[in-house]
Amino acid sequence: MRRGFWTRCAVVACAGLSAGTIVRAQAPSSTEPQVREMVWTTRVKCSAPTRVRVAVMYNATAPYRGVFALCRVDRSELPTNFQPEPARFSFLGVPKDIAVATRLDRARQIDGRVWEVSAEPGFVRLGLSFSATGEILLNETHDLSPTTPARHALSIAVTVENEPPLPARP
Repeated sequence: MRRGFWTRCAVVACAGLSAGTIVRAQAPSSTEPQVREMVWTTRVKCSAPTRVRVAVMYNATAPYRGVFALCRVDRSELPTNFQPEPARFSFLGVPKDIAVATRLDRARQIDGRVWEVSAEPGFVRLGLSFSATGEILLNETHDLSPTTPARHALSIAVTVENEPPLPARP
């Protein structure tokens, strides 16, 4: 509400005041400092990104290796109409190794995708999805830190790993 706008107080909204009491609604002052929320993202380009290597492992092999360029920006600078373009990869595997509940128990092509789900103050949340023969086997997330290596088991046979940042490019 705008400053100076008078409104009637509803019983539920103004506990402790009698129905029909008139109150003045106060809007936040425009002179209050705006808090900036700095987040890590792959959605924008920057002059000096932090490059982090990511590997998706299946039974000690790496069907996916890639590098994510992370930039630290104010959340207000993120594009609002961002459509993630997932990194796609395929490998030969047994779906039951990924999703115990599946009936697919013979080796076949498994399709994987990795993409940015959200930008956060200390990491980028990645989405990982695996499917075979039109059946979704696993949807999971991994928090990709720009500073700390991590290893995350997604199933008995699948892990996602990220290494420390790569050296900056000259």
